Amino acid sequence: MGVDHRTHFYSRGFMAYDRENERVRLIEDYDVNSTESRYDSLYLYKQDAHYRVDQKTRKCSKMAINHTFVPIEIHQGSTYLGQFIIGSLERVGTGVLGQNWMHEPSKNELWYQAYTLHGCIPIEVSRYGTTSSGMETHFHFMYFDVKKALTNPDTFEVPKECM
Repeated sequence: MGVDHRTHFYSRGFMAYDRENERVRLIEDYDVNSTESRYDSLYLYKQDAHYRVDQKTRKCSKMAINHTFVPIEIHQGSTYLGQFIIGSLERVGTGVLGQNWMHEPSKNELWYQAYTLHGCIPIEVSRYGTTSSGMETHFHFMYFDVKKALTNPDTFEVPKECM
């Protein structure tokens, strides 16, 4: 789930992520100012290609990617902020230990990140910043039902509508 607090953009859906090959697949429902849309997007960073299929019209658009690949990880130089518990640790399987981290990728950006202590599985990320034109940004991402392996080997194939 992702939220842009400035524009009131909200998305929820499925994400597959391949750090090694710099690939991301997003199947998302968007809500922008009460207008809903559903898109299937494939980002192939090493090929500088973004394929986007409108799920209503089945129309494909191919675009260049206008941003760099950002790994989902605790970044070099991050500051440890503390530990927390989700649920309870009284019985096995009833809680999770997490850690909060702060990362400053530039003088105009600040990220707060939360990952599980065991497995370093992402829980949430909040990004604050200012664009080169002086506009403030605030994005918030939350991760649910994270799995450490793909279940579908075709996940990163270019959609058939784009062939």
